[in-house]
Amino acid sequence: MSAVVDDTSTALVALAAECENDEAGAALHVMVVAVDDGAAAHADDRALLDDVDRKSPRAGTIAGRRAARAILAQLGRNDVVRRGPIGEPLWPQGISGSIAHDDDVAVCVIDARGRPIGIDVEPALPLPAEVVADVVRDDERAMVRGADGQVDLLRARALFCAKEAAYKACAPLDGVFLSFHDVRVTADGDGWRDDVVVWRLVTSTGRTLRARVCVAPRVMAICTIA
Repeated sequence: MSAVVDDTSTALVALAAECENDEAGAALHVMVVAVDDGAAAHADDRALLDDVDRKSPRAGTIAGRRAARAILAQLGRNDVVRRGPIGEPLWPQGISGSIAHDDDVAVCVIDARGRPIGIDVEPALPLPAEVVADVVRDDERAMVRGADGQVDLLRARALFCAKEAAYKACAPLDGVFLSFHDVRVTADGDGWRDDVVVWRLVTSTGRTLRARVCVAPRVMAICTIA
């Protein structure tokens, strides 16, 4: 598992560094930790976790909060990240962040300047074909076509990931649920390059965002308000 964490961390640090270049020096901090089914929750998180939705696996939630606490400690803070009305993390005054997890790892990104940001992580596996229509709008098909002109299901997973990150960036601002079709993805840049792509996203609430996405060793997206 340590190799999985190390490889994921290397990719996430590179993704954050490219986002920092895009944002002219945004102070981003990232952390990756393993999801451990046997890990106990920190004392400050126990009451919050008692209210965790059943759809959110407890081990992943614990790992995500462990990652957030590690970054906050690096910043010299010991704040408790509380839980908002729609499940979003409530960050300490002056900073913003986002947490995500899959079955193996949890990831966290914090912007020390307090600008809205979202993150998501997914296994590097094709998106199930039966859910493509639920995630990919008709006007987004060009974003996920492979060399053969057909839908590339790994790229479709990347688009899924970008939209999840966009929702997390917008949720603290708008407090509304966004479906996958409420977020439209368009090209931004030169397309796919070494398993990385940059996309522009526009939400039904009028937000414009930029997502940088990689598909190896895991599918990960960091999304910022444009």
